Amino acid sequence: MAAVARELWNSVTTHPKKLIAGIERVLIDVDPKQEKLKQDLVEIVEERAKVDVGISHLDSQHDYYDAIVLSNILNYKNIVENNEKICELLKKMLESLQPEGIAVIHENLEKFPINTIPNLTKLFDVFLTSSEHTNEALGFEFYTMKQVEASLYVGSNFLDVYWVLSKSRDLQLYDQKLVTFRDFLDKTQYTEDNVKAYEWIFGENFISPGGAPENLKILKKFKTLRPEIRMLDIGVGIGGGARQVAREFGVHVLGCDLSSNMLVHALERNQRDKDHRQRLCSAYFGSEEAVSYYL
Repeated sequence: MAAVARELWNSVTTHPKKLIAGIERVLIDVDPKQEKLKQDLVEIVEERAKVDVGISHLDSQHDYYDAIVLSNILNYKNIVENNEKICELLKKMLESLQPEGIAVIHENLEKFPINTIPNLTKLFDVFLTSSEHTNEALGFEFYTMKQVEASLYVGSNFLDVYWVLSKSRDLQLYDQKLVTFRDFLDKTQYTEDNVKAYEWIFGENFISPGGAPENLKILKKFKTLRPEIRMLDIGVGIGGGARQVAREFGVHVLGCDLSSNMLVHALERNQRDKDHRQRLCSAYFGSEEAVSYYL
C-alpha cells in the first residue's frame, strides 16, 4: 500500500500550483477497510504538513486546506453512482480548500460498470456551486485522471483510478449549457453514438481514416521503434493505435485524451487485454518531464 500512498501524495506535491505555493495543511480520509493505506498516507504526508484525518473536518473548515486526499470514500459510503450525494461532498471539499487547493479522489472501480469512470470524470469536470460564505461561484479545474500504477502492474487492475483537481474561482462557460471543453466534446462531436459510428466506419478499435493498416504503415516509418521505449500518445481516442504500437513493437505507451466518451472504450479494452505496456489518462495539463518520452 505504501506505493499507492506515495503515488497519490506525489500527485499533490508535483501539481504546478503547489510547486511554488507549498503545502501546510492536508485532510486525508481512507476507506476503513484499507487501514494500512491510511497509515502509510498519514505517515508520508506528516513529513511535510499538518494532517487532519476524516471528512467530518470538512464541516468546520473554510478556505483552510492546501490539499484533500480521499481514497475509496465513495465506495465506502456506497455513493459511487449517487450524483446527488457526491455533489454534497464536492461542495464541502470546495468550501474547505484554499484557493487553488488540490483535491485527489481515488476510487477502485473494478466492480462497477465501465461507464462509471467517464461519468465521474464529467461530474468532477463540470461541477459548479456557490460559496455559502462569499456567494461566489466555485468549481474544479481538471488536471488529470490516471490509473494507479501499483494496481496496474501488480494486480492487473486497469480500473483503479484517481482524479487530480484544483479549486477554481475563474470559471468560464463555452456557452450557456456547456461548462468545459471536455463537456463540449462529449456532447457534440464525440457523443456515444458518434464514437460507435466512427469505429464502424474506420474499423475495429480505430476512429480515424485508414484504420489499423494505415496506422501501421505510418508507425513503420519510425525506424527506431523498439521494445520498452516510452511513447506519449496525445489524442489516443479509443486506444487502437496505442494497443497496436505496444503489440507490434513492444513500446510502452501512455495514451491521453480529453473526451470521456472516447476513454471509456479505451479503458474497457485496456482492462480486457491486460497489456501492461499501455496506460491511459485524461488530462488538460501534464507534469511529465520533458525527456520522459522517446516519441
